[in-house]
Amino acid sequence: MSVMKELVTVLKFKLEESGIKKYQAALKGAQTEAKALGKNMNDGLQQTSGIIDGIKGKLIGLFSVAAGGALIKSVISTGAEFEKFETILGTIEGSSEKAKDSMGWISEFAAKTPYDIAGVTDAFIKLRAYGMNPIKDDLLRTLGDTSAAMGKPIMQAVEAIADAVTGENERLKEFGIKAAKQAGKIAYTYTDSAGKQQTKLVDANSREQIQATLQAIWNEKYAGAMDKLSNTWEGITSNIGDQFDRLKLEIGRAGVFDGAKEGLKAFQSMLENLDADDLKEIAETMVEIGKAATIA
Repeated sequence: MSVMKELVTVLKFKLEESGIKKYQAALKGAQTEAKALGKNMNDGLQQTSGIIDGIKGKLIGLFSVAAGGALIKSVISTGAEFEKFETILGTIEGSSEKAKDSMGWISEFAAKTPYDIAGVTDAFIKLRAYGMNPIKDDLLRTLGDTSAAMGKPIMQAVEAIADAVTGENERLKEFGIKAAKQAGKIAYTYTDSAGKQQTKLVDANSREQIQATLQAIWNEKYAGAMDKLSNTWEGITSNIGDQFDRLKLEIGRAGVFDGAKEGLKAFQSMLENLDADDLKEIAETMVEIGKAATIA
């Protein structure tokens, strides 16, 4: 038996014993589902009237490519990312059910704003970790509008308000507010939407009052900024990306992701069950193959 055949025999035996065929079957089934999805998309495009033939042809071509291995890889990647997010949220929220509800809210928020799901999820998690509720009183929407108005990542606004409620005000300057402490009070000075300088006093020891006051200032100055940014080229493409991620997530939840994950676990099991002799045999065989290739 040749060196190459020996290697193939060893690996094939290990793969079959580990149940890796489940992985292959899962991928094959996923590809079938993706092709069916692509066909449905193509059929829909072909039946749509008023679309320029050249553009329609290009779109059909794109969907055809997406229906292949690239789409499968992307579906699995998206499923894995959402699984990670839900796992983290499960710890923060205290249960998997609450995590799913939060993930649903985040997904919908991201799809209607210029921020992607990963960034919104990170911001949501940080606010919850800081003891703040991103949904109550539209906190995350306020921070999103503020960031959009200033052309900054949403996480910067999250960190600014998280610092402020603990008495650290340096980051507020980046969002148009100066703060000064005076005898147990904090004076916030800012320029309002009419261009006039204003000052608001709050109890330095009241997190709730600090948050509410900063939100009121930012809402008065920046409300609606996300909607405006969403109508720009970058905002539109971001929203399309979020919608496509939601589509891929649903494809994954239909069985593609779980099937691939089961196969991955089988592969992990196979690797864990390789003993020293197996590893040595495979290593020696690979060395022989390397030598043969060098000579050739």
